[in-house]
Amino acid sequence: MTPLMAFLHFVGVSILVGGELLIAMIAMRAQKDDNTLTFFVGFLYRIAGFMWAGVILSAVGGTGLIITLDYPLAGLFVVKLVLVGVVIGVSLVMLLGLPKVKAAAAEDFSGLRSSSQFKQLDLISRINLLLVLAILVISVVM
Repeated sequence: MTPLMAFLHFVGVSILVGGELLIAMIAMRAQKDDNTLTFFVGFLYRIAGFMWAGVILSAVGGTGLIITLDYPLAGLFVVKLVLVGVVIGVSLVMLLGLPKVKAAAAEDFSGLRSSSQFKQLDLISRINLLLVLAILVISVVM
């Protein structure tokens, strides 16, 4: 059972880290290029499903590892669990913000970069990237 849980956990984490990095790279490019911005607005909806699949896989696998390996709830492990909870909360905020950004893009695409919804989603996305990378570093250190 442990190898299956480890596999699910690592696949989920890979999807999360890869997706977060991909979103960050496209977002940086979208700051300067209108074609990339057009792609980015549509891409956010597509990648959201994959990102949530990554969250679910990593949570199921991680929970299975906790149960099968009997991790002590102390130190960095607790910090990691708290950060995972924060990432899930931040991801929910991002998911709820996607329709607002899509509506702002449909309303005034040329002014999307200065839209408060877009700026807020961009900031939240960067925070989420940092949180996911912090979880990754803690996992490696553990």
